[in-house]
Amino acid sequence: MTSARIARVLSAVGFVLLTSRTSFAAATVGPIVADPPQIQINIATTVKITAAITDPAYIAGSANLQRRTGKTTWTVIGTMRDDGTAGDAVAGDKIFTLQMTFQEFATQAIHLRASAAVRGQLLRVFSPEFELPVGSLVAPNAAAVIQGSGGTTIEVPPNALPFEAFIGIELIDPATIVAPSSNLPVVAAVNVIYEPTGFNNSVLPANLPLKISVPTTAAGTQFVVAQKVLSDSIIGTPSLRDQLVFVDLASRQGSVIVSDGSGGPGVTGGGPFIILADIDSGRATGIVSDATGPRRGVVVSNTTNSLVAVTDSLGRYTLFINGGPFTVTGFDPFKGSLGSASGNIVTAGSTVTTNLILTPVASPPITRDGIRNSGFERG
Repeated sequence: MTSARIARVLSAVGFVLLTSRTSFAAATVGPIVADPPQIQINIATTVKITAAITDPAYIAGSANLQRRTGKTTWTVIGTMRDDGTAGDAVAGDKIFTLQMTFQEFATQAIHLRASAAVRGQLLRVFSPEFELPVGSLVAPNAAAVIQGSGGTTIEVPPNALPFEAFIGIELIDPATIVAPSSNLPVVAAVNVIYEPTGFNNSVLPANLPLKISVPTTAAGTQFVVAQKVLSDSIIGTPSLRDQLVFVDLASRQGSVIVSDGSGGPGVTGGGPFIILADIDSGRATGIVSDATGPRRGVVVSNTTNSLVAVTDSLGRYTLFINGGPFTVTGFDPFKGSLGSASGNIVTAGSTVTTNLILTPVASPPITRDGIRNSGFERG
């Protein structure tokens, strides 16, 4: 029986629930900190995991660390201590610690959360979910093929990374990618781990696309790779929302799907990627400009599916199009300017050049807060 149901039952028979939590904010567990913040594949690594629990109603001895072992299943993997032993730095400082050794044989993100019980609350409280990445260190300009979970692999071509980077891949549930795919059937999804080292958390893109490989039993030979990205949308209520950005084409090679590396901008960073079935395909490509020249960061959408593209530093875009007549629309969120152009995919697999010219509109869509000049920068 849930706490809410118990409250309703007791209230119905004349009880008033007054607990130590009645006048306090909901109990919380602070975010997890891991040292080191990542672990290498196949290497036993001792990780110190800490989380702050400052709630005065905390029940002593109840803090533990949990690992996600299924879509919604969590398993306790150890007790977190605040007694100055077993890796805990200072007794009684409300920073709870678990020091444990991980050894993983496939790249992935280990999902962790800290948990505790508090007086006056039936359910345990949890920290925000934390991802501990498992990957492989790739030396500058080196080539590598890295095995991920679920039979996935990621290939780093020579000279793709002029810096050392921590790379990995894992198979994930496509249902976790909440972004519209419209009429393109979902085949699979992966999470790419991509962390350049030594850049103070800056994420520099790879110079060359990384190739991902995903096992499949799906029919068909041609596929589309898209990345889930929070980007500006003017469909419906203008806002920032999760969208699928077209990044590459892919093809079946035996029992696996392998990204092409030249069908679009390619996989040059980390995050969730989804594999979609290729239906009557073609591509629109071109340069998006306004009166000042090519524009970077313009979101380009189309009328044949829900995929979008984002222009690069030269104003270029490439977008997957379902065959036949289409219209592409560019939106510059920082200037509030729009532009559209039409084309036609006559032959499956062909590419149509469709340049866009953006012009200011009288009442531009506003998708994000904090843009200069009361909404838009006109320069």
